[in-house]
Amino acid sequence: NTFGIMLGPWVNKPIFGEESLASDPNQAYVYPDTPLLDVRVREALNHAINREALNEAFIGGNGLPMYNTYMHPSRPGWNEDWVSRFPEAYGYDPQKARDLLAEAGYGPNNPLQHTVEVRTYAFFPAGGDMQEALFGFYKDVGIDVKLETLDNATRGARSRKLEFDNHSYVYVTSVRQYLGFGVFNSASKI
Repeated sequence: NTFGIMLGPWVNKPIFGEESLASDPNQAYVYPDTPLLDVRVREALNHAINREALNEAFIGGNGLPMYNTYMHPSRPGWNEDWVSRFPEAYGYDPQKARDLLAEAGYGPNNPLQHTVEVRTYAFFPAGGDMQEALFGFYKDVGIDVKLETLDNATRGARSRKLEFDNHSYVYVTSVRQYLGFGVFNSASKI
């Protein structure tokens, strides 16, 4: 599995109870001003990425689209609607990315600033290059993007302190479906 992760919308409070998100949504996040809390920004970042070009360049055209992380048509819980809805919701469309950024208040005079973290993977040597390709895709739609490379110890310490406020990176894992849901779909500090 190769997929993107966005870091910044860290949940600061539990979802339920007296101190819940509903009690004061502005206090619910560690970084309440991160642009990644705006769905238009997240959609723009997705529409800026040419997944077919990444597949050709870094996986030799052998990759299969992942319409929902850890889900495959052969696995339980598959929903065929994901395939038909994907192009409109996430497909490569640089103009739509620019339009969404403009709707969110970003443009040539106020570009979205975003950091792409470059990670290397022993089992996927092209991972770092793929992340640098994200840099190019984001630049092409007007995002003021910078690359950041950290050693594992520094990255781990900063991650535990929830210091990443507006970052993304490509993640590569061979984790199984249900373990993936438990590990990656529940990463909040409560």
